[in-house]
Order: sequence, then C-alpha cells, then structure tokens
Amino acid sequence: MSKMIFLCFSGKDRKTIVNSIRYHLESYGLNVWYDNHQYIIGDDKVLNYTQSIKQCPYAIVINSENFIDSPGAIEEL
Repeated sequence: MSKMIFLCFSGKDRKTIVNSIRYHLESYGLNVWYDNHQYIIGDDKVLNYTQSIKQCPYAIVINSENFIDSPGAIEEL
C-alpha cells in the first residue's frame, strides 16, 4: 500500500472544502486517510486516530476559522 496523507480538519469544513481537496488528491492517485472512510462508529476514536496518524507520514491541515473553534480538530493536530 502506498503511503497515506492524513487530512486534519473541522467537520464544519467537510462539505465546503475538504471533500473537494480529497477528491482532487485521490484523482491524482494519492492515498488519503479520511475519517468517513476509515473510522467506524463504535471504534475507539482516540486509538483509531492515534494509530492512523502514526501510519501517515504526511498530513494536510485545513486551517480555517472552523478549525480553530473545533476541539476535535485541535486534538488531532
């Protein structure tokens, strides 16, 4: 499997920004870690994210006003 890029963002930016970025990255053949694809309801969120971040040598942080106000996004960072 190719190396993954971890997307770190506020959930409020998912539809307006992140889905477009993810689409374009994947269309160029890049492997993207995206919570809606790799995170399953009932999973241990902290463990899932911690393991995923360790496996991804690259990250893209969508730094927006929503990001700054999102405790979950700040925790991922």
